Amino acid sequence: MVSTKKCRICDEVLLITEFRISNKKTGNRRTECKECGRALSRANAFIYTRGITYEERDAMLKQQEHKCKCCGKDKSGSKKGWHVDHCHRTGEIRGVLCANCNVALGQVDDNIEHLYKLVKYLEESKNGSIL
Repeated sequence: MVSTKKCRICDEVLLITEFRISNKKTGNRRTECKECGRALSRANAFIYTRGITYEERDAMLKQQEHKCKCCGKDKSGSKKGWHVDHCHRTGEIRGVLCANCNVALGQVDDNIEHLYKLVKYLEESKNGSIL
């Protein structure tokens, strides 16, 4: 006899093997299928690491007209998608950025003076002052 079970999230009736075992002693299985369980784990990890849900991130992105809050590009520039930027000192979320802007801020450790020096360097090299 093939045993099936209904997933509490997607409402699909699937083979029992599509549900992870929750208790090895009793053989009880989880109430969500493996696929829904993975999605739930990703969503929970996102909330834990970023402090907001996917929906809140998407709302911020919509408010930013689906563009990087820093450079204005309409592409995330990363397979992982858009980056939720936050202040490392306060933890406050500042916006949703493309991968390049997020990495750039991380490389200068959010140091404004360092950014000014980089801008000055680029301006000087543009004028031919630097070889």
